[in-house]
Amino acid sequence: MPARLCFVEGLPGSGKSTFAYSLQKQLLEANDDVVYYKEETSQPVDLFRQAIIPQRVFEELLMKVSIKTAQSMKANSYLLYENVIVAYTKVMYKTLELQTVLPQLCKYDIGDGRVSFDIYKEHHFLLWESFVQTYGLTHRVYIAEGAILHNQLLDILGFYDISVEEILTYFNTLASIIRPLSCRTYLLLPDDIEKLITITIQERGMEPNSWGAGFTKWMSLSPYCKKNNLSGVNGMVKIYKQMEVLSKQILDYIGCDYEVVIRSI
Repeated sequence: MPARLCFVEGLPGSGKSTFAYSLQKQLLEANDDVVYYKEETSQPVDLFRQAIIPQRVFEELLMKVSIKTAQSMKANSYLLYENVIVAYTKVMYKTLELQTVLPQLCKYDIGDGRVSFDIYKEHHFLLWESFVQTYGLTHRVYIAEGAILHNQLLDILGFYDISVEEILTYFNTLASIIRPLSCRTYLLLPDDIEKLITITIQERGMEPNSWGAGFTKWMSLSPYCKKNNLSGVNGMVKIYKQMEVLSKQILDYIGCDYEVVIRSI
C-alpha cells in the first residue's frame, strides 16, 4: 500500500524543507490531493511551537487584541477537543502586542519541559488519535516535516530525564496510533555533522532572534545540557549525534518503513 503519511525528518540544515517540497511535487504527479505541513505552521500533526489554550481563554484573548491580530490568530489555529491549538510564531502581531500577547500565548506551549512527561505524552496521543479519526478515511496524502522525531526528540532528550527504554515505549505507542494510515519516514542525515552545524550557523546567524541564538538559549535551559556540560558548537555536535543514534533506534524498534537519505556536506 502506498504511504498516506510521509514524515521528513532530519537535523536543522539537512534539507528537510527542500526534500519535502520535492516529495510533494513527485506525489502530485500521481495524486492531486497532497498536503504538506511545514514546521511551526498551523497543522493537525505537530505541537512544536504551538500554544494549547482552553477555548474560553482563547476567546477572551481575541477580545483584547487588534482586529488584524485576532484575524491572524484565528487563521493560524484550530479546535482540538476543548482546546484551541495556535501556531503563535506565525501570528501577525502589532508591535506592542509582541510584548503583551505573544508572551501570553507562549505560556501555553508544552515544549521545552513546561509540562510533565505524562502530560506531554497525553497531548501528543490525543493529537494523533484525532488526526487518524478525522483524516483516516480520506485518500489524501500528507507530508509532515520534523513532526514525529526531530521536534519531539529535542524536547524529550533536552528536558525529560527518562531512559532509552521509556523513549522507545513512548514512540512505539505513538506508532501504534498512526500505523493505520500507512506511513513512511525519510531520515535525512549529513555525512559530517560538525560541518553541517558550522554551515547552518553561517547561513542562519547567531544574532538575537536567530536560529543560532535560539539554540544557544535552548542549551542554557536544558537540564540534559547542564548535566553533560554541553554548550557552543561542540555541544550542538554531541546533541545531534545522540539524536541521530536515537532516531535510528526508534525507527528500528517500532518497525517503521523508513529510508535513510545521506546528504553530502
